[in-house]
Formats: sequence, structure tokens, C-alpha cells
Amino acid sequence: MKNIAAALVFFTRLPFWRFRAFNVPTEYFKQVINYWAVVGWLTAVVMAGTLWCAVQVLPYSVAVIVALLSRLLITGALHEDGLADFFDGFGGGNTRERILAIMKDSHIGTYGVISLIFYFLLFYLLLSNLDLYAACFIILVADPLCKFISSLITLFLPYARNEETSKSKTVYRKMSLQAALISIVFRITPFHFIIKISLLGSYNISYLCFPRIGSSHEEENTGIYRRLLRRGISYVRTVFLSGNNRYIEIGSNMNIYIVRHTAVGVNGVCYGQTDVPLKDTFESEAEIVKQKLKDIPFDAVFSSPLSRAKRLAEYCGYTDIRLHDCLKELHFGDWEMREWDKIDMSEWEKDWINTPAPNGESFKQMYNRIASFLDELKESDYSSVIIFAHGGVINCFRVYFGETDLKGAFDRMAEYGEIFEFET
Repeated sequence: MKNIAAALVFFTRLPFWRFRAFNVPTEYFKQVINYWAVVGWLTAVVMAGTLWCAVQVLPYSVAVIVALLSRLLITGALHEDGLADFFDGFGGGNTRERILAIMKDSHIGTYGVISLIFYFLLFYLLLSNLDLYAACFIILVADPLCKFISSLITLFLPYARNEETSKSKTVYRKMSLQAALISIVFRITPFHFIIKISLLGSYNISYLCFPRIGSSHEEENTGIYRRLLRRGISYVRTVFLSGNNRYIEIGSNMNIYIVRHTAVGVNGVCYGQTDVPLKDTFESEAEIVKQKLKDIPFDAVFSSPLSRAKRLAEYCGYTDIRLHDCLKELHFGDWEMREWDKIDMSEWEKDWINTPAPNGESFKQMYNRIASFLDELKESDYSSVIIFAHGGVINCFRVYFGETDLKGAFDRMAEYGEIFEFET
């Protein structure tokens, strides 16, 4: 435990030194690199947790910057300082002695500045181009992995300095068997931990990860962590073939098509899950959808049980239609079939994501049932499926696949008969 305590003190700027248990002899600091993967757990959880919390109140791109700042604060920019020293040394030095002298110099040079600019640009662009679930997953898994790999360097390369000439006045010892086992355990734990949440649905373990903001339901939290794993895996399902300069995917992707029903025969009312009639223009609208879909083969056809969706599926010629209650529109409870301008929505509009209509459901509850359906669908062997549903359902799909977040889900509403395609 003293070795781990020394690693936490050395590799972070958290005030562990204030606690007696972390006041360890200098001798233990010679082994801190062997326990770097342990520290990776702490820095990964802090960064991923910061990203998760920040995105609840800030735009995603800003939340990524806040997460990067949290990493710099907790580590004291230790790794970035080493990166700059490396590039300054090898960029400005032409002999071994000169390279080592430059790397020991506390000043930063041109090469160091350029390396940090590219480092932060790459870091920011990589995270900002992932959706929230995948970004958190990758942070949690990659941080301990990278630290574990770096800790192995003492096994293969000799030190260029001794203790007296070392910048930190420390020369790390080679990794012992005990340290290797501990490091390996902390390396593989993120995979085991997240897979256990996904495959076993362990509700109790799920609370050790990120709590969903504003949620008090255990099953809602667990659904998030399952999606975290599956979305993350969709980004890492590739392997590099030795001797072949390309990547290939393991397994096959699934194309999911979803269609909004045609125009309804009611105006100005809140109909939600009420089975309302369609307009007289149904056949002409449905024919357009049919022609767009006729040349696309599907392994399975799903539909909301509400007639406005099911009828379109039947018109398009599908017979083996699987009706699923999860694909229903948002349930507006007591508001259904009332005119919009006669409904007092003042309280609901303050937090429409979490607040349900009287005797209805909130948008967050609707999203969770849609996400559960998609989680199950992604476990199937289908390569192409078609779903006939509603505008609110399509918006939940867009959130699930990272096109928007819950707050921006209704910034764009699907047109009647509009077709969307998503790929897992």
C-alpha cells in the first residue's frame, strides 16, 4: 500500500501528503512508475466524470475543454511537461549529452511549444468527435492502459542518467513480480468492470460509475452504462493486420432505418399515444415511402402498435411485422386529445426532460425505453432492419446515436413519411 500511496503523491497534485498514511519514506518513490496504472484509475475517473457532469450544463465542445483542464489540474501537467522536454531535447540537440542537457532544462523551447499545440489539438478533436458515451468509455479504458504500457519501459531500456543527474533525483527500479501483478490487475479491471455492468446488468455496481443527473431510478442508470459499453465497443471493433496496411472490422454493422408515419387527421391537439386517424392523403404519402424502400432488403420489420405506424408498414408490403410497445410516441397522460392552447404547460416547460405530463411520462423516461429497445436490437444478428414509428421516437434515436443531446432533441422534428438511417 505504501507503494501505491507514493505513486498517488508523485503523479498527482491532490493533497494526499496531508494524510499520515501517505507520508512514506523516499525509498518507495523509486517504485512509483510500477504503480502508474493504479493512478490511471483515478485520473480516468476524474476526467470522464468531469466530462459527464459538464455536458449536463455546457455544450459538448466546451465540456471537453473542461475535462481536459481537470486532467491538467489533477496531474499538474506532469505528462505534458515531459512531452515538451522530449521534443525540445530531440529537436534541439545533436549529441547525447546535449539532448540530455536540454531535457533537464526547465525552460520550454520551440519544439516543446509546437508539440503541446498539436497534442492538445489532437486530444480535443478526438474527444469532440466522439459521442459522450464513447468518450467516457475510451477515457476509462485508455488511461490505465497507457500508463501500464509506459510503466514497462524500465524492463527494456536502461536509464540515461543516475540519481544525481536525474531531473527528479530518482531512478526507478525495475518492475518486480508483485508490482507487475498489481499493475496488470488495475489494467484489466476497467474492461472487466464495464463488461460486468453490460452483460450481467449489475445494478449495485452501476452506482459506482457515473450517476445519471436527475435520475432516481436504478434501471435508468444501468441502461446508461450498458450503452456506454456498446457505444464504446463500436469505436474499437477493429484490428490491425500485421504486414497489411489497413484496418478491418470484426463482425458486421447493422443498418437501422426508421420512418415516421404519414400525416394525421387531427390538428392543434396533443394526441401522443392516442390512436388517431390518418389524413385522406395516406395512400399518396405512403406510396412515396414505399418506392423509397422497395429496393432495400430488410432482415426484420418493427413497428409501433399504434395504427398510424402499423398501417404504413402494411402498405409498404411487409407482413411479418413485429409490434413493440417501446416504439410508441410520448405518453402525454391527461393532456391527450386536448387542444394545445388550452393546456397549462408552465411547470412542464421548466424541465420538460424530467417532468411528465399528469399521469403521463417524461421525455427522459421515453428515451430510456427507446434506448432499451435499441440495446436489445444491437445484440441481434440482423444486418438491416426497418422501423415504423413516430417523431418523438426518431428524436430519441438521434440522441442515442449521438447526433444531439436530450436538450436539443426537438430542435428538429421529422417530417411525415421521412426516413432516417443509422448505423451501429
